[in-house]
Amino acid sequence: MIDILTEQKTLPHSDESERAVLAGAMLDPALLPTVSGRLTPEDFYTERHRVLFRTMLGLQENGTTIDLRTLQASLEQQNRLETVGGVAYLASLDLDLPDLGRLDSYVEIVKERSVRRRLIEACGEITRNCLDGGLEAQEALSRAEQAILGLGEEAIQRGFVQLSKIFHDTLADLEERPDKGFLGIPTGYVDLDEITRGLNPGNLVIIAGRPGMGKTSLALNIAEHVAIREQRSVGLFSLEMSQEELALRILSSEVDVPFGPLRSGHLSQKQWNRVIQSVKSVSRAPLFIDDSANPTLLELASKTRRLKAEHGLDLVVLDYLQLMQAGGRYESRNLEIAAITRGLKQLAKELN
Repeated sequence: MIDILTEQKTLPHSDESERAVLAGAMLDPALLPTVSGRLTPEDFYTERHRVLFRTMLGLQENGTTIDLRTLQASLEQQNRLETVGGVAYLASLDLDLPDLGRLDSYVEIVKERSVRRRLIEACGEITRNCLDGGLEAQEALSRAEQAILGLGEEAIQRGFVQLSKIFHDTLADLEERPDKGFLGIPTGYVDLDEITRGLNPGNLVIIAGRPGMGKTSLALNIAEHVAIREQRSVGLFSLEMSQEELALRILSSEVDVPFGPLRSGHLSQKQWNRVIQSVKSVSRAPLFIDDSANPTLLELASKTRRLKAEHGLDLVVLDYLQLMQAGGRYESRNLEIAAITRGLKQLAKELN
């Protein structure tokens, strides 16, 4: 890692874009809130640009109009004017701003370079943690997951969308759908669908209840219906049962044969015939099962993204939440569960 950085001499950055962003904020202070909503001083590569941006934010917070003179005065008060290159450098900033209307593009370039640099730093930290004398493998893996997940969340941009645009897309979606009373994916439980209008894209739905109340059975029945009846792609993570046991439970439900006799193989010839016929039809369902023990949030996210890319993905079922790990250290299990549910909600929105 160090050799690579030595060969590159400098980390990824765009001095021109950083200057353009600072010039845009100075020429039109009304744009600074938009810029500061996306960038922090640490996103700038050079120290002088970090100082300048931090000073602009300070002026904005104090309600002072930002221009060349107020910026100069504030820097002089901090004894940082020479650090940024003096008045001459401030006056030359707008030379690298060809178009004020493209400021968003310059901001994204600065952010993209910043994420690259942080990724390089994270890789260096991961390497140091994995070397002999570093952390235990599991702890190093947990820290790596946290670092990469944090960068992933930071790199995602989602700005404001005007209501008229949202209405336009929503109505267009409604017109394309068949008349079935709701937008979401039907669960197969008619009364439940009537209340919830189906399982809607981007939603995180938690089935809660005491042990032995049928949470897993309900989740499995919904997954079966969506995959077998609706022919929608379903990813099923089972942290408690093996894929073989899950397959038998699904088969038991489909052929209406008790799970015990099916598992033991004590079936009549008529029941066996039904099982064989059911296997042929159920096998065509786009239902994908993963029975990995104790997956972390990063692992689950990676697998679901891959499944969506390869086969499409309409529904993810996780059984069950309390067996999952967030990765990293938390003061209590409650905080870890909160982190997991937050991550699952973000993943649901990302994968739609």
